[in-house]
Amino acid sequence: MKMDKEVKLETALFAKKEKDRPSFSYIPGFIGDVDEGAEISTKSDEFPEVVKKQYDKG
Repeated sequence: MKMDKEVKLETALFAKKEKDRPSFSYIPGFIGDVDEGAEISTKSDEFPEVVKKQYDKG
């Protein structure tokens, strides 16, 4: 992924139950074009949060 812009991502994604959520509401994240062949696993609003892509043969 090419990191073009910094944004705030909601931390509610990390825990479904209110009591398990962190005390802060947002974490910094970066957005940009996702490489061809990469799989977006998780999104926060319209932004990909977790992207995985195979490199070489590993």
